[in-house]
Amino acid sequence: LLTALKSGAPSHSSRSSKTWLSMIITQVAFAFMLLVVAGLMLRTLGVLSKRSPAIPLENVLIARVQSAGADDQTIQSKLLERVRAMSVVDSAGMAAAAPFSDYGLGRLGISAADATDAQPVNVQADVITPGYFQALGLSLAQGRDFSPADTADAVPVVIVNRPVADRLWPKSDAVGRFLHPSNPGGPDLKVVGIVSDASVVASNLPGRPQPLRCYVPTSQQHEAATIMVVRAKVDAATIAEDVRATLHEIDPDVPLA
Repeated sequence: LLTALKSGAPSHSSRSSKTWLSMIITQVAFAFMLLVVAGLMLRTLGVLSKRSPAIPLENVLIARVQSAGADDQTIQSKLLERVRAMSVVDSAGMAAAAPFSDYGLGRLGISAADATDAQPVNVQADVITPGYFQALGLSLAQGRDFSPADTADAVPVVIVNRPVADRLWPKSDAVGRFLHPSNPGGPDLKVVGIVSDASVVASNLPGRPQPLRCYVPTSQQHEAATIMVVRAKVDAATIAEDVRATLHEIDPDVPLA
């Protein structure tokens, strides 16, 4: 669906960082456009439960925040803050790609920055906020989640899944190491965590290897994610209207699908 980013020389400038990250977001936005046209953005929780019986989804709300403009990241940050403050909400986060789907994912060539003559490995790339893994019931096998300290001016960071860690560093710990993107102007990314995400990867089918996937924070992407995942203490259906009303208060022109 998306073409791989071409290889090029590394750069550590903030301008270069914004450039290469924007390239991923452009691909993600195009993928979402195709997804909306196909009418496949949201799945029912019943279907999702069948796809991933290991994750309890009865209390999980998955919806798309349809903002598109200069203020979209601000709007979605405010929405997350207010939703997390609800007494019936355990956790909430956002991502560029819908769970259990490949739609909305970018494609990125990466290699271990400390490797010599390493051939780039193509991986799926998602853009997420802190709390996304927790809302989906995913755990970090090692390291940490993204945090407010991961700002645009901080060291670029990434969370990888186990297949990426095992592929690039089969005999050593991946946390604390650096990934080198093969696209032009891409800064090296510090691995801060390893996530166990096999249960939410759409193409992780019996007999097929688990896809290689990495996650970067929206705070360093200069763009907003659009898929909201909310884990509630009650039936998710009972909080959908509350979330919709909260979004309407923030910006009445932004719908929740």
